[in-house]
Amino acid sequence: MKIAVIGGGPTGMAEAIYLAQKGCQVTLYEKSGELGGLAGWFNIGGSDVERYYHFIMTCDKHYLDLLELVGVKEQINWVETKTSFFYENELHPFSEPIDILKFKPLNLYQRLRLAWTLGYMTKLAKNWKPFEDRMACEWLPKVSTQRAWDVIWKPMLDMKFGEHASEMSMAWLWARCNMVGQYRPEGKSAECRGWLKGSTRTFIEAAERVMAELGVTVRKGVSIERISVKDGRAEGVVIDNKLAPFDHIVYSAPSPFLKGMMPEETQQMPYFQQIYSQKCYGATCMVLALKKPFNPYFWTYVNDPRVPFVGVINYSDFTAWEGQEGRHVIYVPWYSETNVDPYTRDSDALIKDWAQGLKIVQPDFDESWIIEGVVGRAPYASMICSGRYSERLVPLRGPIKDFTFANLSQIYPQDRGISIGIKLSRYAVKSVLEDREVEMDFSPKVSAEPVDF
Repeated sequence: MKIAVIGGGPTGMAEAIYLAQKGCQVTLYEKSGELGGLAGWFNIGGSDVERYYHFIMTCDKHYLDLLELVGVKEQINWVETKTSFFYENELHPFSEPIDILKFKPLNLYQRLRLAWTLGYMTKLAKNWKPFEDRMACEWLPKVSTQRAWDVIWKPMLDMKFGEHASEMSMAWLWARCNMVGQYRPEGKSAECRGWLKGSTRTFIEAAERVMAELGVTVRKGVSIERISVKDGRAEGVVIDNKLAPFDHIVYSAPSPFLKGMMPEETQQMPYFQQIYSQKCYGATCMVLALKKPFNPYFWTYVNDPRVPFVGVINYSDFTAWEGQEGRHVIYVPWYSETNVDPYTRDSDALIKDWAQGLKIVQPDFDESWIIEGVVGRAPYASMICSGRYSERLVPLRGPIKDFTFANLSQIYPQDRGISIGIKLSRYAVKSVLEDREVEMDFSPKVSAEPVDF
């Protein structure tokens, strides 16, 4: 079977590898000049690092399996990580359950209510579906107290969803809390995360080598003009006004690109109307290479009206191992519409402004620490999965034969990530090989379950 895979992120790369392993003749198309998508890499301060702040968890079975398949699983640097919370000019440990009971910004009653809320969502509530009818901005203040909402929950949702924060259901937050619990290996209270030595460049280059060995044709820097549909089936892709015929097409690029590729009549089909109406959020991420560690924590949550961001992610420990002194790289992210600040702000101005915020969080910090600063922007970084988003999910197969749609918009309620994107690829491959719809499940409770084909 001759198959075109559109989209060269981790999902598309995994699809190309798995289909080729099954004897398919695969061509992978990527619009940009390099593979990886949001999981790409770049060089800053003389070190290759993630373009955005990706890491690996011990429960990331699908990613770990693929890393083993391409021969780089042993290149993971596992690190015990710590989290802190900056509030009222003080850093508070926020890594382990006991830290919540010692969290001074809340009184004892508020801490107990917060602990009960987290325990209920992660231990007692086994399913996300009952939470979808509950708005986070209404349910959390009642259950975990208004003070816990103001100090902890609201800043988190504002950073992730901005003006849409009030529309978010508890289903997403239920999944988020359960996912965070998976940072701790079973039987341990300490957080543990992994990072590929050499960044995701290690994975991407290894995957390209394996694809070459399997006979996959990789076409980077190629824009597909349209997907040709004839007699109700996808017959191929058109590039430079020439049709490249295929037996099947798998689409794993961002949703906003699809409308311009498909025939106009698809705009009248409910399946494609749902895809075309999907809303994405952009990510603005400041990355700084520093001369020294920012602080001893991997993740620092921030709630301070003087600081224009709510989180600092510190990669110093990830980039250091035996024989490697490491690089001190931090990420400061924000999600928003692409037509508003900070997405639209000049990079130099943003770095200058946010550096002042870093001084508040870490008073010792000084601009002289900065070796190099870069502001990354991704227009389709996240889905706005507000309200009853489950009703807006589309299946892998739609009304057009020999066309499979598989991208991050279908991952719900769990937050998007490399491993869960690779699980999606396995569902898509199973659907293609068996020529049928496949039911998908992306709950954190089952995120590591295998998908056989």
